[in-house]
Amino acid sequence: MCSARIDAPTGPRVLYHQHFTEAEVRQMDGEGWFIFDAEGTWDLQRLDEAMMFADDASARAFVLERHKQGSPLHTKAVEFMVAHSPYRLGVAMVDYVNYRLARRAIVQKTLDAIEELDTKGTA
Repeated sequence: MCSARIDAPTGPRVLYHQHFTEAEVRQMDGEGWFIFDAEGTWDLQRLDEAMMFADDASARAFVLERHKQGSPLHTKAVEFMVAHSPYRLGVAMVDYVNYRLARRAIVQKTLDAIEELDTKGTA
């Protein structure tokens, strides 16, 4: 289990998470979000005291957007949530799934076009 003592403007606090390193916990804190154990299930939420997001949904959307941009921490957080509490990602998860499906379709169309060019080139 990792713990990180955070000296925040509202006073020191300690954040714990068994699946993330101290550096990752500090980055989450600095960005204003965290993955909490919420009554036996995991939930990605804003850190209220950080006042960086209007609500939890905004924090989730931020993490998903950074994941789409290739951030290792945010990808790890999304994969963790998908594995442990996918329904907690709510609408943001639907957007993520749609993004992945659209990306897969674009990749497939590109591969099909390359194969067609290869076929024409050898014919």
